[in-house]
Amino acid sequence: MSQPKISIIMAVYNEQPDFLKKSINSILNQTFANFELLIINDGSNRKVSSLLNNYEKKDNRIVLIQNKKNIGLTKSLNIGIKKSRGEYIARMDSDDISLLSRLRKQLTFLSDKNYDLVTSNYALIDTKGNIVSKKEINLPVNIKKHILKSNPLVHSTYFGKRKIFK
Repeated sequence: MSQPKISIIMAVYNEQPDFLKKSINSILNQTFANFELLIINDGSNRKVSSLLNNYEKKDNRIVLIQNKKNIGLTKSLNIGIKKSRGEYIARMDSDDISLLSRLRKQLTFLSDKNYDLVTSNYALIDTKGNIVSKKEINLPVNIKKHILKSNPLVHSTYFGKRKIFK
């Protein structure tokens, strides 16, 4: 398998199967296809583990990493980063849905601006997919303005050069 341009890192622990399917499919159906999706199964139950195994069999861009026991999000993500091969790394949470042009847009923006790391606006949705609220954090001045009160950035929208994540 050739080296992917982007490595998407997703840790999973007993996610609701319907959410997990939507999340994985939103990555597999991206308009930019030169990626690997590293899914770290952090000791999930049999139902989730079986679902992940089936996805791995269906798409060769999926790299499934099995933790023998639950070690938590941070340690699982670090395992994924260490095993990733892409020039760029994107984060994805197992209950989030990416717009189908996410990877292409983030890669283009990051490259055009010569940034090391980008994030994006996001919408919060309910269990039926209805938008509950939207957040726009698009300029560094806005981030600086809000960072002292709370983290205005959503971890699962991070996209950056490999060296930043390493």
